Amino acid sequence: MPKRGHRPQASNIVTDDDVRPLVVRPLVQTDRMHNPDDIVVDEAAIAEMKRKTPEVVADCFALIEAEMFKGPWVMGETYTICDPYLFTLAQWLEADGVDTARLPRVIDHRTRMSQRPGVRSAIAAELG
Repeated sequence: MPKRGHRPQASNIVTDDDVRPLVVRPLVQTDRMHNPDDIVVDEAAIAEMKRKTPEVVADCFALIEAEMFKGPWVMGETYTICDPYLFTLAQWLEADGVDTARLPRVIDHRTRMSQRPGVRSAIAAELG
């Protein structure tokens, strides 16, 4: 058991294989950046969150692009729940001010996902 107040380093408790299922976890907080008015009432804090959004989202996607995305799907050869989740988050990149030219693998994944019949059907249903 860790000593009280001791925070173990992530590298000491997980392996690369353990992290792969959590490949999109750093992006869970992006919803807070898209809707800061839902959680913050201070106008200066809202402005700062909006200012930081492109940097934070770009950093998260750069990590996925460079180190976590296995290809051709998020987890490698097998399509998993991570694929539609990453697709959904990647839909916001341009609106978040992220330079997508730095994310060719993520953008290729997004393009391939958008061509899947189930994705097309879901988007059509959502849009009306």
